[in-house]
Formats: sequence, structure tokens, C-alpha cells
Amino acid sequence: MSAGRIRIAVATEDGITSDVNFGKANRFVLAEIDEGKITRKGEILSDSITKEDLGSGCHGHDKTYLENLAKELTDCSYLIVRHIGNFPFRVLKSNGINVLEQTGEIDELLIKIAAYVSK
Repeated sequence: MSAGRIRIAVATEDGITSDVNFGKANRFVLAEIDEGKITRKGEILSDSITKEDLGSGCHGHDKTYLENLAKELTDCSYLIVRHIGNFPFRVLKSNGINVLEQTGEIDELLIKIAAYVSK
């Protein structure tokens, strides 16, 4: 499945691990895999969600939020999250973003994806 440049977003609280459920995520690390080389490209901090706004709920079922986030992630082929519900999964998938439920250190997860896409 050899591919050219692949962009990936990872939902995270600490910037080190994939450790947050999609509906409560407001920070996404961006990375790029190009011919097996992995490069971090920055972060997206969602101004539309803060921990204070979330309380015990989430914005994972807010279609406007999901569409806006999909636009921000438009050039990403993959999104890695700890967990995601069916509705946000379908919205992101319909926008061309493949969602993977994974936890662990971001760098290790990126190595696994790089190996997968280079097959």
C-alpha cells in the first residue's frame, strides 16, 4: 500500500500520548509521513472547546463542530483517538478522514502507521 505523503492528526491532552476521547479533545498533534520519514508538523488547538465548556459533556455530537473540525483536518488521511462514537466517526469518514482508536505514545503510533502505509 505504498503511499506518498500522509498527514495524521492525534487527539491528545499532553502532546505525548493518544490519551483522550474524541468528544473531549481540544488538542490535536499533526504529523506527516513521507517515504517512511515521520515529521511532526504542529498542533491544532480547538478554540471552540475548552475544558470549562465541556463540563461532563462533549461536543462529539455537535454536527457544526464536527464539520468545522473536519475542515481543519482536511488534509489528514488519519485521525488517532482513544475512543470515538459512531456519529462523529461517520461525519469524519464522510470527509475522507480514517479514524483509528488507539492509545499509547504518539511517536510509537506514528511508527506503526508508517510501517502500515509503506507496505
